[in-house]
Amino acid sequence: MIEPGARCSRHSIKPLNAYGSTMERKNDNMLGFDDIVFMLLETLKSNGTFDEIRRHCVTDIDAKPTYQNWKQRIESNVNKFLSKVKYTPELNKNTVRERLRK
Repeated sequence: MIEPGARCSRHSIKPLNAYGSTMERKNDNMLGFDDIVFMLLETLKSNGTFDEIRRHCVTDIDAKPTYQNWKQRIESNVNKFLSKVKYTPELNKNTVRERLRK
């Protein structure tokens, strides 16, 4: 695990930002908090742990009765709304989405 304030040589770990360029180092090659968080997330994503955690959380939420009731109400309201919308090739999906949100 990388400790906050860990030093990094210029030739070893070089985390990349979202745009693919090397992140700037703070104070004599010290890794910043954002650098460490980015590196940890990239590691979790690259070895599949992030997806495993996400799947576990979603499965846990899906099993709760409160979520099931909420999901059923949402699906019912959306189906009711869409049953009143007449489809035409010119139908603007964004307009329909905005009307549904209101």
